Amino acid sequence: MLACLQSIGVVTGKQFTKMAKRAMFNQFFQTVQIVIADEYPLVLMAVEQALEGRDNWQVVATATTEEDLSDKLQKTRCDVLVYGLHHDEGLTYASLPALEKLVYSYPNTKVIVLAQHTDPTIITRILAAGCGGFIDTSIGLAQLPYAIDEMRKGGRYVDPLTTKLLVQHMFVGSARQQLSGKELTPREKEVIRLFEKGMNVSEIACHTQRSVKTIHTQKQSAMRKLGVRNGNELIDAFKYIESN
Repeated sequence: MLACLQSIGVVTGKQFTKMAKRAMFNQFFQTVQIVIADEYPLVLMAVEQALEGRDNWQVVATATTEEDLSDKLQKTRCDVLVYGLHHDEGLTYASLPALEKLVYSYPNTKVIVLAQHTDPTIITRILAAGCGGFIDTSIGLAQLPYAIDEMRKGGRYVDPLTTKLLVQHMFVGSARQQLSGKELTPREKEVIRLFEKGMNVSEIACHTQRSVKTIHTQKQSAMRKLGVRNGNELIDAFKYIESN
């Protein structure tokens, strides 16, 4: 590129070096525009307080709904999005589609997710979707500035508690994969679909003309393969797999 610019008499070598340094300076020291999204106003306030004290950081917008957030992102340059995923039932697979669409639609925005009551399988999918960081809010927001710094450098950040959880899940998941090593069988899928409709184990056994023990075994096998801990997580995980 330097040779091209020099050939048409635009810049000298020293000028090009100065331009490169200026671009690098702007990248790291220009005002970082931050948008915060969370359905709870108290969380918005807590996040803003956690980000105070940085001269080149500016919270340019907040949003409490997906529609409001979409409108703000279309109108405002956003370098970092702090995205809260807080639900009474905890973090579920139902939380993912809107987040994945967001990351895809704004590839130049660094996204860090705040959540509580976390599930390692879902956190893994959040990071795989392209989010730059994850913080479990049960440990507070003190880690947030460090996370943003790391993402601005091109890295990723996961809080220490969640990192430990993911490492444990990795070893457990590896052991489960060695035990099962297969995708869901047609009968396991059938059991999940009937379970999703509201049937219990006894009703599914009667409907499929299998024993209660067989249905229970198939349900447990499906849970092991998907790495989930209860019936609600089983349904959420199966819905997510079926839609992708």
